[in-house]
Amino acid sequence: MDSLRPRISSAVEQPTTAPEDLPTTTKRRAFSVSDRLHRSSSSASAARRAVSSAFSNVSRFMKSVSMESALDADNVASDDDGGLPAPARTRSNTTGSSWKLSRKMPPVAMPTTLKAALRRPKGGKSRRRVNTWHDGHVQYVASKFALHGEDAGAISSYYHIIADGISAPFARSANDEDTQEEEVPPPAKRHSSSIIATELVKCVEDALEDLTNRNKSPLDVSSFQLVMTDAIRATRVKCFQYRESRIATTLCVAYFDRWNSKVHTFTLGDSKCIVVRNGEIVFETTSTLREFNVPCVVNLVHPLEPSDYIVESFDVLQDDICLTFSDGMGDNLYKDDVLALLQRLDEEATPTSPVPSLQEVCDRLVAQSTADSELQKMSHEQDGVAADKQTEPEAEASNDGLVDMVNVTPASCTAGILGDRLTGEPENSNEEDPASSAPRKTLPPFFPFATAAALEYRRRVLKQLGDISVDDNPEFALHVKASAALLEAHDGKNVLDRQVLVSKPNRRPHYSLAQLQRMAQLRVRKPDDVTLFIARFS
Repeated sequence: MDSLRPRISSAVEQPTTAPEDLPTTTKRRAFSVSDRLHRSSSSASAARRAVSSAFSNVSRFMKSVSMESALDADNVASDDDGGLPAPARTRSNTTGSSWKLSRKMPPVAMPTTLKAALRRPKGGKSRRRVNTWHDGHVQYVASKFALHGEDAGAISSYYHIIADGISAPFARSANDEDTQEEEVPPPAKRHSSSIIATELVKCVEDALEDLTNRNKSPLDVSSFQLVMTDAIRATRVKCFQYRESRIATTLCVAYFDRWNSKVHTFTLGDSKCIVVRNGEIVFETTSTLREFNVPCVVNLVHPLEPSDYIVESFDVLQDDICLTFSDGMGDNLYKDDVLALLQRLDEEATPTSPVPSLQEVCDRLVAQSTADSELQKMSHEQDGVAADKQTEPEAEASNDGLVDMVNVTPASCTAGILGDRLTGEPENSNEEDPASSAPRKTLPPFFPFATAAALEYRRRVLKQLGDISVDDNPEFALHVKASAALLEAHDGKNVLDRQVLVSKPNRRPHYSLAQLQRMAQLRVRKPDDVTLFIARFS
């Protein structure tokens, strides 16, 4: 250590050398091994330039995006200011660049959010079809009559939705797997079917509005069917708290696809949709029934089955008229009655008979389905005379507004409106009796519900004819003669009878032959709610 002291002291005590006495090249003292290694001076500068260039490109890109957003905001502001043009803007550079993004960007690794900004929505030319009509090309009206208040509906230029609530379904076992009468819920748990009908219309309407807003191409039938079934399932979930009330409803939906000029229909039950062209019915939906006057329904007891509904599609043309209505109109108006009123829309106006509007025609159709005319009063008088001849207790009104014929025999039924003609016995004409020479009252006409009952009555009789002997069963022999006479009386009536029966082969019929016979003799309108929607394409 003593030997090192002179060296340290000499190094410390060494006098400072003047700048002019320093050598021209000096070496820096190395502090680490890496400092002794040879490093190229060009590699560091190249890396710095690459990083700087990348940040510069990203900065220019973000600046152009912000400038374009500012331009769009100014355009929106100018539109809100009464449509005045936006003030002139000065570009930041004069090299010929535009406000739009340039797709020829340097190959810089940008984040995903920046790449998404480069995408542009497809223009109208990329669509496969052209919008064939607009809201102004569809004229739509609505009218309704509330008796029980259990119908619900919605209408727009895109769709018709009708849900017909089943009146008083507590005593009906139409949708049960077996034919046993179920226990009627107590009054505290009884609710109107308008609850499920209203909720079903709301769910379907929301689904169709969402479908219309998202749909930019022709809609296929399978997608439309999926939307409808999902809406029905959503309704059953929302109304699950009323499952003990036995509420139920039918459903009929007509959706107008303006990308391919088609009407898609969804039918569950006995409500109808028809298309009228040049005074003729060119399209009619198919109703789904368990049997006569027992439609398939949406309820909270049994899940939705594919056999309960039918999805159809039809091409509509200019001046076509689409009508969607509940069974309250189909049971009370024949085809000829509907077409006669619609034909007045195309008649030439005269000073004495102006052409009615579409709304007026819609109101008249509903009025004819529910009017209590003098013919109905005459029919009530005839029913009173027939009741005097009956020895059985007076029939009570059923839940459908019809007559309950549980205690009525076929003989008492044939003594009703049609008289001796149904029994096959000749009429007794006594000239000496002054009552026989008195003019007979003109009978009121039939209505579609009675015609449909006559057809079902005859079909049931012919079906049982092979299993029951007419000679051994005189009561059934009376049904054979009565059904033939009623079918002849209803001959020539055109009803909306396109339907399909969804029932098990061994199912016990809901109505007896006596009930069907009495329904076929009715000369009054079936009392029910009526809902009618009409759309005309121009």
